[in-house]
Amino acid sequence: MKLSVRKSNELVEVGENLSKGSKLLVLYLIAMMPEGETTLKEMEFSFEDIKSIVNIDGKKRISTFKEAEAVMEELARNPLNFENTEYKDIITWFSKLRFYKKTKRWNFIFHDQLSPYLLELKSHFTMYNFWHTVCLSAHGIKFYELLKRHEFKGHFEMSIEKQKYILGIEDKYKDKEGNTIYYEYKRWVLDKIQKEIALYTDINFEYKAAKKQGRRIMSHQFIIRKNIPQNVAKPKLGSKKSKAMALISTIEEAELLASSSTSQTPVPITSDQDIMETLQSWGGRKTIIDSIVAEYGIDKIQYQIKHAQRIQKEKAVKNLFGWFKKAVEEDYRDPVQEEKVKTAVTKARRIEWNTVKKAKEENLKILKSNKYQEEKALVAQLFADTPTLLEETIIELEKSSKTIRNEIQKGRSPETIFKSVRTQGFIINAIKKDFPKLFQSLELAFHQKKVALEE
Repeated sequence: MKLSVRKSNELVEVGENLSKGSKLLVLYLIAMMPEGETTLKEMEFSFEDIKSIVNIDGKKRISTFKEAEAVMEELARNPLNFENTEYKDIITWFSKLRFYKKTKRWNFIFHDQLSPYLLELKSHFTMYNFWHTVCLSAHGIKFYELLKRHEFKGHFEMSIEKQKYILGIEDKYKDKEGNTIYYEYKRWVLDKIQKEIALYTDINFEYKAAKKQGRRIMSHQFIIRKNIPQNVAKPKLGSKKSKAMALISTIEEAELLASSSTSQTPVPITSDQDIMETLQSWGGRKTIIDSIVAEYGIDKIQYQIKHAQRIQKEKAVKNLFGWFKKAVEEDYRDPVQEEKVKTAVTKARRIEWNTVKKAKEENLKILKSNKYQEEKALVAQLFADTPTLLEETIIELEKSSKTIRNEIQKGRSPETIFKSVRTQGFIINAIKKDFPKLFQSLELAFHQKKVALEE
């Protein structure tokens, strides 16, 4: 199942300092909101639901109720700061967060002041596939959002201070005077983000210094390109990465990457300077190179450089730059690169089929769990309204269920038998059989959700 995250651009550029588990939970909740929703709805999740989302990439971030509670509390206590020239809003993620001790379920709702940033978005918003974020680090997720926000332009410039603000690390990587230690920020943050985004997502990026103050770099120019994840063939269901569900989540997306020769080819990214030096070494003049790049674009240039390098190895080409120029102008196809793309797309389709199936199974499991909890609540309320019904049901079940008989023989009370995981299902099923109308709306809602899940 493809899950699309939709956020206003303003929300994308708001700084946040959340752990990866909390980020994944928030993004999953946003992705599960139906498109066109006009109001924020209350949500209810069990411990197992939260655990499966927070641990979705295979890493065991939470295994106890206390750890799950810490994730929920992190979202409750880390506000978002929206600021403009007129005012500053400090908004928490949830306006309500309640934990039911008996059922061990959380009930919560996004803060109503987040509505303009999440609902009825018709312009100035960012949309991306949730599954592309699951293998990224916390910083990688936030930076991926930022890149997707500017992807339509293909490039953008941003100050280092704003980058650090968005990543929630304003106070890190600074010297005694409060200036950013550029080498540390580059090494421990940007370079790591760059590698993982290229490894796991549908885009990659380059960056270079844009503005300087003396020798100090003040801002970066970012260049964004389409990408086929380098490890698209590596994850296997059952491995640690399998719960990420999909690196490319739909066949259509894989085909989009393969549909043109300019963005799909897995050619190593080189800088503009490297391209200039390579083509000049082949005999090209700077003015002609600049003209070719301006007319045909950097991606096609990279494709044909690799093509020319391969041809040169197979047979000597007297005028390599001339051959390259003609290849660009006449759009020569490189069978080696084309075969790599074809192989990558085929593998992506295979992974997509398996991982989408796994995703549906996981989500169906959550749906069934939620349905069971709602059924249990209905039955419990029915027993509260009709005090003798529980005992009567258990006496009737004693005739056909050995498990119930054993519990009665052990002297268990009707209330204890109903609470027992071993016997509760028998009792709920018996009530559903005797009072079918009570569960009609619940069954209908479950059926509709299941159909939507399978689409």
